[in-house]
Amino acid sequence: KQDPTNHYWQGDYAGALTEQAAESLAAGDIATARLQAQAALHILEPMLTRDPDERDTLLATMTAKLLLASVNNAPDVAQSLREQALQTMQAVKIDRKDLRLLALQAEALLGLGRNGEARPLIKQLWSEGYRERGLVEMLQRERIAYPANPAFQQRITETARNSTSAVAQ
Repeated sequence: KQDPTNHYWQGDYAGALTEQAAESLAAGDIATARLQAQAALHILEPMLTRDPDERDTLLATMTAKLLLASVNNAPDVAQSLREQALQTMQAVKIDRKDLRLLALQAEALLGLGRNGEARPLIKQLWSEGYRERGLVEMLQRERIAYPANPAFQQRITETARNSTSAVAQ
């Protein structure tokens, strides 16, 4: 049932645990969110150690680690988790311009109170039209303006219009 050698199943299971942790947090159940995030990290960290440049594992591990930091009631532990996540993300050899990775880095920096370092990443995410719900909610909590990017919205509208025209022909 829980085959530790089946990395695909383990990664999917850890992802589900992380999603459940986010749902628990949203429902105000901090203790359950903490347990779920810890369980996800218990699975993901060895996977990341085996293959540190595997993008999906990296993103899942950093998401779980930052989620655990956000529900940890010990400030020094939360800070350590964020610092570890940031160091890991900055050391990877994969494409560092992945918007999901940039959003996680911005989250870690904001959690560490390093808002000045986070601002260029946030600006880059905005200019690319990145609107992932978790990022937007985090920025709202931090009282950082992040309106929809009208130029990006226009590009989407034009692309959709062109696609519709091409299909009609």
